[in-house]
Amino acid sequence: MQITAVTNGVLSYQRLLAILPEIEDALKYIVIREKQVTKVEYLQLMENLIEKGVPKHKLIVHQHVDLAIKLEIPTLHLPEIGPSVKNIKFMYPHLKVGVSVHSLASAQEKEKEGADYLMYGHVFQTASKTNLAPKGLASLRQLTDSISVPVIAIGGITPSSLGQLGKAGAQGAAVMSGIFDHPDPRSSAEQYQREGELYGQSL
Repeated sequence: MQITAVTNGVLSYQRLLAILPEIEDALKYIVIREKQVTKVEYLQLMENLIEKGVPKHKLIVHQHVDLAIKLEIPTLHLPEIGPSVKNIKFMYPHLKVGVSVHSLASAQEKEKEGADYLMYGHVFQTASKTNLAPKGLASLRQLTDSISVPVIAIGGITPSSLGQLGKAGAQGAAVMSGIFDHPDPRSSAEQYQREGELYGQSL
């Protein structure tokens, strides 16, 4: 099972530039989810990450389709409520487009629109969503049984829970706090990678 890191919008620009080049080889993808910065700042961050050797095929642009095109980054990730996947795929058929979803109905809708993968959660309890009940493994299984595109599970995922996600049909796991809140992000990413290699599904 491949691991996707999702930045948390909390770490400083310089901290991200230090961490991400160190951990990228343990990850399949890195979603740069920095909604609090301006588009100019986001562009500068992406350019600096590329300059520091983070491969473009591992970076995923969050929301900014124009920046994905400008930087020639092949993957774009969209929020559940946002731009039309169908329109983006029509205009930029070479782009791989993923979408966050929180229900089976939404997953089915985004699949019909042409999404290449879906990120579903939160599966387990997580400190970032204490006011919302987790979706749980049964809900994840129902979703993966009902659609054909790959599903990445997110929310409260630990290395020891990757096997459960695989059994529920997830083809990948997305991790935010488990890596970026860890005192040693490198060792944490490697631990997720080791556990993920025990399970066969991948994107």
